[in-house]
Amino acid sequence: MTDALGRQDRFYNRGDVVLRRSRRGAVVTWVQATRVVRDDEDGLLLWVPAGSGFGHRADDQGRATREEPIDVVATRALVADRWKNSSVLIWNLAGAEHSLWWFFEAGLFTGWYVNLEIRGPRWSGGIDVADLGLDVVVNLDRTWSWKDEDDFATFTDAPGYWTAAEAVAARAEGLRVIALAEAGKFPFDGTYCDFAPDPTWLPPELPTGWGNPPS
Repeated sequence: MTDALGRQDRFYNRGDVVLRRSRRGAVVTWVQATRVVRDDEDGLLLWVPAGSGFGHRADDQGRATREEPIDVVATRALVADRWKNSSVLIWNLAGAEHSLWWFFEAGLFTGWYVNLEIRGPRWSGGIDVADLGLDVVVNLDRTWSWKDEDDFATFTDAPGYWTAAEAVAARAEGLRVIALAEAGKFPFDGTYCDFAPDPTWLPPELPTGWGNPPS
């Protein structure tokens, strides 16, 4: 069930294909086609196998773009592509301002990734997030490092991006999750490191209208 803004108040079903989209206001910057593993009061767990549908902004040569001024981003074409990274399990913890990613190569777990973000409301076809540009890479031995700190600093308080206050909150959220990793606490306690998807699941595709904001 959805409200007048397209927001959703029910859980998705296991096996559903839903979109995970990054937005800067009304501008969609990238879109992942994902498969629902579980969805309940604790959060939404999504599977993105290599080869899944993936949409992103691209320059005139078709190359994927990174952080740019929002007025430039809006002029870039939104193109359909494929997820070329490792297969990934994404835990969207309810109420958290990050998502936790488990990466897999040939079925073997290779490490975690903390994507700092502001979660938007659900809608009938998926979830939207505002990526905060700063990430944490956590290795198998739970050593860690910040990622993309230069972009994070450059675009703090830039029009259409995160505010200085949001940047402070993002750094604090990252440190909170880092403490869990250092202590070997959930989700860095081995949970989902042996994950195997349903063998009948094909890589999800981008549906018609995948780049449009929810109505």
